[in-house]
Amino acid sequence: MRPIITCKQTGFTLVELLVVMLILVALASVTLDFTKDFAFQGRYEVTKDRYEKIRRAIIGRPDVLINGQPDISGFVADMGRLPDNIRELLQSGYCVTSGGSAPTNLIAMYRPSTCTGDWKWSTSKCTDNTKTTEITCTGGHRWLGRKINLGLNYGWNGPYASVTKDPNTNNALVDGWGTESDELNYGWNFSNLTSPDTGLRLNSFGKDGVSGSGASTYDIDYPSTNASEINANLWTVNITGIQVNSLASGVSSSTACSGIPFNSNHITCEMTGGHWEGSCAPTVAYTTRFQCEVANGETWTPTSSCTTPTIPVTKYGCENLGGSWTSDTTNVCLKVYYKSINTASGELIVATPLVSTGKTIREDGLMHLINFDGFFIDNNNDGIKNGSDADLSIVPTGQVRISLHNYNTGSSECTATKYNSGTNVLTTIFNSSLLPVINW
Repeated sequence: MRPIITCKQTGFTLVELLVVMLILVALASVTLDFTKDFAFQGRYEVTKDRYEKIRRAIIGRPDVLINGQPDISGFVADMGRLPDNIRELLQSGYCVTSGGSAPTNLIAMYRPSTCTGDWKWSTSKCTDNTKTTEITCTGGHRWLGRKINLGLNYGWNGPYASVTKDPNTNNALVDGWGTESDELNYGWNFSNLTSPDTGLRLNSFGKDGVSGSGASTYDIDYPSTNASEINANLWTVNITGIQVNSLASGVSSSTACSGIPFNSNHITCEMTGGHWEGSCAPTVAYTTRFQCEVANGETWTPTSSCTTPTIPVTKYGCENLGGSWTSDTTNVCLKVYYKSINTASGELIVATPLVSTGKTIREDGLMHLINFDGFFIDNNNDGIKNGSDADLSIVPTGQVRISLHNYNTGSSECTATKYNSGTNVLTTIFNSSLLPVINW
């Protein structure tokens, strides 16, 4: 019989040593796979984090409360539109036309996709790269930063995402897999849906950099196709049905009040400015009850007649004297000023309101809750729906200015005169919430 070979140093047989070596190799393989998966998971988490970072930079976090108020911030809240690329979250820019010489050839294009010449990125709020305020940004240069008009804050106020690399490099804000493409979208799948103002798709193609799923779990796109859409419901609000709570003036014409018993007693007569007929004795020269009884202590004998009464023009005054109030009515309309884009120049503007159809309010001195609808975009701000004024009730999330106006039914005009001389109301609207009730 052949002898068993042993290892003198360890005391292991050769067979046992081979088994130990196989176990160590298997453990090393498992450790390597675990380390690889751990690294992949880390890159996946980085991708998720940066996706949320970009998404938050675009539409803010309306589901998060800060001091009891939703976090309405980001590119859309300032610019009234979606960005054309991710780089717009890091830098503002301006368009230079193909003709003329700088700075006189700067035009009011606020988005790269509408630029007819060269688009230039800027790290300054003024196109001369030196001025720091709008009032000093003169001489043909254009202010790129925040503005205030009609009480609304608007304009680029970034950067909306923080990066440590130059935005002009391909990897300034890449996903966790380090996928690069260009200096506009940094490897992300960033594409417009239908048109720039409808929605966009934003996602990472995963570890393999190819759309769809692959050999590995980490090759799957993040997020999936449906979840990657920032659609209209996430960055715009339909204001149809917005409500205004208004106190009616309660002032009407004299014909609104009837049935006051002027001739039933002298108190009612005189409270309305009338004169109660009668005679004074012994001094007949005193022709009023006050002169006769109160001032001189004589005897006033009233008749049953009241002359020249003043008819109350308020519901309270009428009913307080026992009268019946039939209110007059007033027609009102709503104007909503918001951040929009001039379709001709691409410039961000706030001077073009959405205007509602007229609604009727009864002048009874009470609070009235009015629902407004039938909005159209009033391109020339004349209060009348003209041929080019299309129906529109969609506004971007963020701050809007709302005002209640008198409505002229004869000319179908939402006039410039504010109802009851009220003042503008600034409010913030956002998706996934009820429309605010405006107190006027």
